[in-house]
Amino acid sequence: MVKKAMWVLILALVTIACSVNVTVNTLNITPTPVQSIEVAAGKPTSSSGYWYHDVEENFPSSAIADGKIQELNCMIGVPRGNSYWLLPEKSNGWVEIDLLQEYQIVKVEWLNTHNGDCMDRATTRFHISISNTGEFAGEEKTIYTGRMKIESAPVFKKIELPKPASARYVRFYVDGFYKNGGGLNELRIYAVKTNP
Repeated sequence: MVKKAMWVLILALVTIACSVNVTVNTLNITPTPVQSIEVAAGKPTSSSGYWYHDVEENFPSSAIADGKIQELNCMIGVPRGNSYWLLPEKSNGWVEIDLLQEYQIVKVEWLNTHNGDCMDRATTRFHISISNTGEFAGEEKTIYTGRMKIESAPVFKKIELPKPASARYVRFYVDGFYKNGGGLNELRIYAVKTNP
């Protein structure tokens, strides 16, 4: 008898619960996309070294932040129209941009080189680190490590950071290269846009 009474009570409670209209209001929250601006163009650069043959045939670090992506005849250096950085013959190294102030970095884009029509140089392994001091002596933070291959028509690659990272200096390390050496065509840094 007790079991039957319990079942009747449970059935009654379920019936009541099912007949009650429950309205649940949900608040749809979508994150507001962070507006960003490119902050590296025209900023000072430095490197562990660069390929230099003569006054007109050289490929300095300044080419990675000039907004140009030309890769013409590989025998024509930056002073004569090309615009990319090459490391010295068969060596690893780095190139760096000083943003001149700390920014909240949200995205980095880079364009590999192929050394124009020679197709004999490209970065194959790399990592990107950021720093507020520029010392790169243990205080830096590596934000990306990757691989690339030589392409006859390179396209920009990118990393979007999961949250903004504070930095003044951005350094691109060439850890491996194709044939005669590594390099980089362009490096773009995007930071949180702040209201004036």
